[in-house]
Amino acid sequence: MAGTDYTAASGTLTFQAGETGKSVTVRTTADVVREADETFTVTLSNPSIGILLGDAVARGTIKTDEPLPVVAIAAASQATVTEGSKASFTLTATPTPAAQLTVSVTVGQSGDFATAGATGVRSVTIPLSGSAQLDIDTENDDTDEPDGAVTATVGTGQGYTVASASSATATVSDNDDTPPVVSIAGGSEITEGGTAS
Repeated sequence: MAGTDYTAASGTLTFQAGETGKSVTVRTTADVVREADETFTVTLSNPSIGILLGDAVARGTIKTDEPLPVVAIAAASQATVTEGSKASFTLTATPTPAAQLTVSVTVGQSGDFATAGATGVRSVTIPLSGSAQLDIDTENDDTDEPDGAVTATVGTGQGYTVASASSATATVSDNDDTPPVVSIAGGSEITEGGTAS
């Protein structure tokens, strides 16, 4: 924004005989506001008679020098869920972002509890509040199986860095009864012609 992020200016560029280039200086303003990168334009206009303008507009970018948000992830308050429930994770950006952050998260599992399409690379948007929740659906099946887990890991991306707490795990408990075991045992000795039971 002119006046706060850079100093607006105007003037005249004069090319001397034989000159083919001129520099235009735009003074930017240092601040402590967390904000996204910003752009400004420099426009050429009103050339002298006989002068044609080629590219009359140039765009510049003001790169922010405030620290990038650090994104961490943790399992939600209920770190153990029963199959059929959601495995939830909380992503936190510190400091809070100046604009929405799109964060890459890879979801994996041990066992076979996550619903189809729930694993793999996901995109999570962290709003200006600095916190977002990722819910992973698990399937309530009829198969007795060992307990498993769902893991979510933050990947690298633009506009943020990854905290040391980059991965979190939620345990998924199986809720199916162990099936009955049927066995057979041999009977006592019998005399030929008798019936074995």
